[in-house]
Amino acid sequence: MQNFHYYNIIVKPITYFIIIIITAFIIPNSAFANHTTNHSIQQIQEQISKLKTEIKTLFDVRGLIFTGLSTNTSASAAALGLIPLSTSSSITPSALIFNNLIDDEDVINHNIGIGTRGKDVLALQNILKERGVYNSPTTSYFGPLTQTAVLKYQQQSNLPATGFVGPLTRNSLRETRVFFRFGYRGVPETFIIKITDAQKIAHARDILAGKIADITHVMGIIVKEPKKYNLPWNYHLKPLSIDFFEIAPEICDAGIQYVENNLAEVGGMLLPGNQWCPWGSYLIEEIKQSGQSIIAVSDFSNTASSGEESIIEGQTEIVHFDNFQRVTTSDNYFLNTADGKQFTLQFTGEELPQIRSGERIRVRGKKQANQLIINQDKEGSVEPLNAQISSALRSAVTKKVAVVLLNFQNNPTQPFTIDKARTTVFTGASSVNSYYQETSFNTFVLRGTLNADGDIFGWYTVPYNNESCQDGLWKIAAQNAAIADGFLESNYTNIIFAWPYTNSCLWEGSSNLGGSYVYINGSFELKVIAHELGHNFTLHHANSYDCINADGKRVPISNTCTANEYGDPFDMMDGNPFRSTNHFNVFNKGRLNWFNIQNTQDVNQGGIYTIVPLEKISNETQVLRIPRTINKTGKIIDYYYLEFRQPFGFDNFNPNDPVVNGVSIRIAPNYNKKIAKTLLIDTTADTPTFLDAALNLGKIFQDKKNNLTIKTIAVTSSSITMDINITK
Repeated sequence: MQNFHYYNIIVKPITYFIIIIITAFIIPNSAFANHTTNHSIQQIQEQISKLKTEIKTLFDVRGLIFTGLSTNTSASAAALGLIPLSTSSSITPSALIFNNLIDDEDVINHNIGIGTRGKDVLALQNILKERGVYNSPTTSYFGPLTQTAVLKYQQQSNLPATGFVGPLTRNSLRETRVFFRFGYRGVPETFIIKITDAQKIAHARDILAGKIADITHVMGIIVKEPKKYNLPWNYHLKPLSIDFFEIAPEICDAGIQYVENNLAEVGGMLLPGNQWCPWGSYLIEEIKQSGQSIIAVSDFSNTASSGEESIIEGQTEIVHFDNFQRVTTSDNYFLNTADGKQFTLQFTGEELPQIRSGERIRVRGKKQANQLIINQDKEGSVEPLNAQISSALRSAVTKKVAVVLLNFQNNPTQPFTIDKARTTVFTGASSVNSYYQETSFNTFVLRGTLNADGDIFGWYTVPYNNESCQDGLWKIAAQNAAIADGFLESNYTNIIFAWPYTNSCLWEGSSNLGGSYVYINGSFELKVIAHELGHNFTLHHANSYDCINADGKRVPISNTCTANEYGDPFDMMDGNPFRSTNHFNVFNKGRLNWFNIQNTQDVNQGGIYTIVPLEKISNETQVLRIPRTINKTGKIIDYYYLEFRQPFGFDNFNPNDPVVNGVSIRIAPNYNKKIAKTLLIDTTADTPTFLDAALNLGKIFQDKKNNLTIKTIAVTSSSITMDINITK
């Protein structure tokens, strides 16, 4: 299959190309030349040009460089302009040169003036359109309209206003075209933009130099067509529309790959007006130009080959955002050093970084301005400097919690009372405190310091408007105001800040992952508060796992699977549309040391196994773990976690719900993993929902890769029994 693929994308196009070359250059010079019209020659030349473009694109995708055409019609690699990266002495992994990535429409090769026609004029008109000084059709003719636009550009650029495009103007047009690469938090994909406005170019360079730390995210208007400088994406940002922002409306937020996958919908319900403001975006680098080439200081895999190798120590700060309505989330990692500096940490690799807020760590990575790019696969890239937290048996834990209520100068409303806040967090039957007590088997309790029924401070009107999301400043102002009422930050393990909803904050809840702070934007309810506190307690999201086979049909497990953020409908750590307030799954309970040793059984051989429901304290087995992925050294990377649920308290299921009539299967690592997301397996993949994901009576789950089968053979209200077969 691989040879067939190689033939189709390399050999066959080259073969066709050689045939047309022969047709174009040999036949016209033969005895048959007299029968070849100028029109047919022009058609052949157009086909040559088209094939050249197609082959160039194929070579780009294959990691090859297409340097152009030789006039020699030999089929050699040199004649075809084909140079493999591995044999090019001028190319190194840390400085790849991508030839011909700048579109022909951007290149002015000659001096031009009034009356000129051709490609140079067309390029000039396109560039002047990008600069916003030419709004007429592109005609390839340098007439009065083009001359007027040139004069306007020359005046704006402090050039001699001659209306003629000579060396000074050509150099100026070239210099005001700068390429930058940006990424999106938490994903490996990157995107290249072209900026043509001098002020925006300077702003981007200041961001990379660490001079600007707030207005750093990229925004602009999407154009639904590919550009060579931004392959493989089928869209680009209109250069003149590109700007930077700190806060933007959530309706224009989306990830790079998500836009690509849903490009047809852009401009409608998705990203109205084609306005794109990915609020997880961050600049990575400026991409230098050399002639008509782009020299990238890091390769397409975003492995951070550029930058100064640095070792830095400091305290971590991880800010997590949840937008349940749009099903978007992000984690932002920072390192605060003893001398007052803050670095943004960008991690490469598929796994979540194994750090939590407030840890002291030493990191090794590539330093680019105020950003550190860290390869997690490299041993010693992250070293903890704190004493490690060891696993412990179940024990009572009291969390000292304060709630601080604030509002704004331009919106001093109080959408709920202090009593309502206390009931929601501490004292109500459906309060956050009641949830944590029940799901932890009464070992996890939320209390106040000044008042056993919970400490509520506020309302305080902070000296700010809510037109921009300045949650850090709001927090400090509210804390200072609360001091007069007996508030002392060191008295609390967790502090919840809440305010009336403002659309300047693009989330409902935010928190420090493994830290102490929670921020609630309007949604003062059990789901959002308990979810964000879960992040404080080091839990991450409960996701679902969507798998397909080679035919594209949904199956329970395969080699082609996608994690769906928030997609597990049975866990507090899920999100919209479920907004579940059910118990944490068994992995999350185990992470928080809510099980004793006898509650978890590791399965290393086949047999009949029984577990009891997870909702109530028990001395019997509540968790089965089957090793799933084992590395070369024999270390277990992750397990299948098996659990059983029954209607009880916050697990308010109906007796006929599939989840209480079968075993639920999830993928997760060992309990002692610092940060991890869980993945719910859909054992009934022939239906489109995960609400019936459990393996019900008589059903079989099979993982052929691991020679594993699980069959549910008995279900009662008190236990579930499975026949597990493992073939070594």
